[in-house]
Amino acid sequence: MTTFGLVPGAIEFLDDDAAVGFVETAAPELSAEHRTAMNAHWHEAAQANAALFDGPVAAVTGVRDDVGGRIEVSWARTTYRRHALRRVPGAPTLSWLFAAVVQPTPAGVLLGRMAAWTASGPGQWVLPGGSMEPPEAGQAMNEELIRRHAARELREETGLTVEPGHLERWALVRSAQGNVGFVYHAPPQPEAIVRRCFSGHIRREREHGEQAELTGVAFVGGPQQLEELDGPAAVSVPPLLSRYWQRAQPDSSP
Repeated sequence: MTTFGLVPGAIEFLDDDAAVGFVETAAPELSAEHRTAMNAHWHEAAQANAALFDGPVAAVTGVRDDVGGRIEVSWARTTYRRHALRRVPGAPTLSWLFAAVVQPTPAGVLLGRMAAWTASGPGQWVLPGGSMEPPEAGQAMNEELIRRHAARELREETGLTVEPGHLERWALVRSAQGNVGFVYHAPPQPEAIVRRCFSGHIRREREHGEQAELTGVAFVGGPQQLEELDGPAAVSVPPLLSRYWQRAQPDSSP
């Protein structure tokens, strides 16, 4: 996740308008050897980064796009500790369910730079968003929860408050690693308001002794500005923004 240009195969665009159903499954079983190695790698990472938290997360265990005209996502409850399996040869790794927000402004689409302490993509420029947390025990996963999660991530990362109902699903994607993402389009905001909200958010985080997840924001209005960012963009960003800019162009057909 360290390149700037359009990355072929970085993400696959699924049917944006398809209904999505969710089926809860069990996470893959781990051998005693793999579990021991996972715990050792997680302990090492947590010692190096006190901000790591082994919180709940929803993993993707399968995707079917031939279920009566809808897409079916199988998912499982697990915790961030499973990320450590990426460092364990031969271990069954998992994919993740995530939400992201395209926040347009007259100056371009809002991107945030991940703090160095973050476990996923430190220093990278990303769309506001994050991995999906599972619903409460006994509660079903659905897109209403994902939309609310997207709005919460936008607020917690940038200080911007958008009602979940004002977020429109703009893209449904699957990454080369099998991660499934719901990308929402937020109502346009003036650049000055976005900057003011972000500055206030950073100030409040510091006052409460918290570490902000994003250390800066940028507004990207075209491919050249994406190339000029002072750091790498996550691999999903170029194809998502390329599609956004293409759709934003006025229809030139006769």
